[in-house]
Amino acid sequence: MIILAIDSANFSTSVALQEGKKILAYAENRTTHAGDTILLPMIESLFKGISLSIQDITHIAVTLGPGSFTGTRVGIASARGLSLALEVPILAVNSFEWVAHSYNRKNSIDASLLVALESKREESFVSLFSPELKVLREATYLRPDQLSEYIGTHQPVMTGNAASYFCTGQDSWMPDAQDLALYTQEKLAGGASFEPCIPFYLRPPEISFAKK
Repeated sequence: MIILAIDSANFSTSVALQEGKKILAYAENRTTHAGDTILLPMIESLFKGISLSIQDITHIAVTLGPGSFTGTRVGIASARGLSLALEVPILAVNSFEWVAHSYNRKNSIDASLLVALESKREESFVSLFSPELKVLREATYLRPDQLSEYIGTHQPVMTGNAASYFCTGQDSWMPDAQDLALYTQEKLAGGASFEPCIPFYLRPPEISFAKK
């Protein structure tokens, strides 16, 4: 099994190539808005210096957001295009699930977990998970002053690239495409199902039009 993992939904872009449980190649670009002019050359770069070609890919993993509207669309469009061209399945996961499981793999927490994701607006995207990583609260977007009502009596550990927005001094940790490849491989091996490859938007984009 050879997985190409793509994450461009969270205000940076990373790609990874994994065979079995071994990461063969990795590339990242911290440009805020990913475009296909950035992503596709990054994917091509993964195959330099290794004996595999893009035709050897058996699965494509991709994040669905929420996060960057532009980055989410670019990542999904690239995954769909490659899936059609190579005739391989897509392993699609929303960013909350991916961040929660990746954080737990590295830290083995036994408390509830709040994943907070950057939106570049006044509110951030959040989702609350149990210690078993079951969703406790429906994902939404909110301001710091709305957090206590959302989490209720829970005292969660916080992670995600907007964690510091809710708690000063909190480390805003985010996984990357290497973690995405590992997580989707584990999920696939466990027989779990994946989501449809469509963007996970919690709110519509704000579009402004030039005055005539």
